Amino acid sequence: KLYIANLVRAGYAVLQADTDTIWSHDPLPVLRAMNATVVCGRESVGFCNAGTVYARPGSSSTQLFLDELAWRLQLFQNHPEVIPRLFPWASPPYYSNSDDQTMLNDVVTSAVIRNRTFLGAIALFEASNKYKPAGPPWRNLTEKHDAWLQQRAAYRQGRSLPVLVP
Repeated sequence: KLYIANLVRAGYAVLQADTDTIWSHDPLPVLRAMNATVVCGRESVGFCNAGTVYARPGSSSTQLFLDELAWRLQLFQNHPEVIPRLFPWASPPYYSNSDDQTMLNDVVTSAVIRNRTFLGAIALFEASNKYKPAGPPWRNLTEKHDAWLQQRAAYRQGRSLPVLVP
């Protein structure tokens, strides 16, 4: 994601797709015709899929969005000791720092509600889950309710936006 941010800053449009992506048609004509500077796949449940992202230069909001995503990934992958500063109940080994999809969704939520949040990626994945059964149960944490409120606000605000990032 750092390369995407740097390439867009240098003036290039970037289409990043996972290796398991199959295109039945050339997506570039449609993507170029869209009036958006960042496009990411969105499932019906309201989450963005980090497997396909198209970004192009031209918007300071887009650049901030891409820089924020790259910063988060670099921070949590290279400095996992930051995680318990955000959530004191988190304990090693840390899992949340390896998931770019949930971090992308946290950045989208942060952009839409205009408030930096780490609840959908870091908090959720440091709680008990199939990869980390020793964490505290997500259902018992106050962060669960806060995350729900933020996601709900982002969904409501995002429905009226012409693009994901204002």
